[in-house]
Amino acid sequence: MLDKTGTITAGKPALTDARPAGDLEETKLLALVAAAEAPSEHPLGAAIVAGARARGIAIPAAGGFGSVTGQGVRATVAGHTVLVGNARLLAGAGIDASALEEIGAGLSAEGKTPVLAAVDGRPAGVLAVADTLKADSAQAVAALQGLGVEVVMLTGDNARTAAAIARGVGVGRVLAEVLPEHKAAEIRRLQGEGRRVGMVGDGINDAPALAQADVGLAIGTGTDVAIEAADITLISGSLAGVVTAIRLSRATMRKHPPELVLRAGLQRHRHPHRRRRALPDRRDPAQPHARRGGHGAVVPVGGQQRQPAAPLPQPAAASRR
Repeated sequence: MLDKTGTITAGKPALTDARPAGDLEETKLLALVAAAEAPSEHPLGAAIVAGARARGIAIPAAGGFGSVTGQGVRATVAGHTVLVGNARLLAGAGIDASALEEIGAGLSAEGKTPVLAAVDGRPAGVLAVADTLKADSAQAVAALQGLGVEVVMLTGDNARTAAAIARGVGVGRVLAEVLPEHKAAEIRRLQGEGRRVGMVGDGINDAPALAQADVGLAIGTGTDVAIEAADITLISGSLAGVVTAIRLSRATMRKHPPELVLRAGLQRHRHPHRRRRALPDRRDPAQPHARRGGHGAVVPVGGQQRQPAAPLPQPAAASRR
C-alpha cells in the first residue's frame, strides 16, 4: 500500500490553474482563496498561497478561519464569506457545486487536484494544484510487481485525479477519496481478506496506518511521527528502498537457519515482556520503545551466501518537470 503524496509524488504541489466561474475576475478569486487558505497547514493551501504570491497578488487578512477535516476551509475575507475545498464542503453549506465539478472533472483527468471555491454562498471558481511524480516511482512500482507484490495506491484525491496519477506510475488498483482517519481502516479491511499488508507513507496522518500494517515503512524524509510508527525507515525519499528492503528480507529468509543467529528472537524468548505490545501502544508516538522494544540484530555466523543478490533498481535521472 503506497500513500500518494510524498511517497509516489514529491509532496511539493504547485498551483497550475485558476478558473473563475462567477462574476469574480481571476485575480480577485485568487486573492480571496489565498487569504482563506493562508492560516491553513494543508499542502494544497500552501501551494495556492505560494502561487498567488508568485503572481504578485496582494493577499488580504482573513478572519473567522475554520477547517473541516477532509473537506476544506472557511473564512471571512474583506467582508466576504469564502469556502474553499471539495464539493462536500459546498454542499454542506447548501451551495450547488455541479458547474464547478464539471470544470474540476477536466482538471482531474490531467492528474491535477481541483479545489472548489464559493464566495458569499455562490460558486466562484475552481483552482487546480498538481504534484510532480518522483523520478523513480514508476521504476520502483514495476520492480515491486516483478517481485510478485500487488501495489495499491491510497489517496484522499478524487477518483479521476487518483486514476490519472496511478496510470502514470503503473499502479493498477487505487483507493481514492480516503479520509486521513480512515487509512488504518483500509489496511484492516485488506488484512480481513487474508492479505499481508505493507504500508509506505511519510505524513502524520499515515502513522496509524503504518502501525496497523503487518510491516510499516516510513519515508525517511517524512515526519518524525511516521518514522516512529513504522517498522522500517527508508533513509532516502526513494521508493527503490522498498524494493531493497523486500529483496534483503527474502535473501535473509532463504539462508539456512543454522547459518543465522537471530538475536531478536533470543531476546524475546528470554524476555517475554519485550514482545510487541498491542496496537494502541504502537499508535502512541510517545511510546516508541513499545514499538521497538523487541528489535535486535540479524547476525550471520557461518556459511556463504548461495546466490548473489539481484541488482537494485537505479533511480532514473531527475525529472525536469
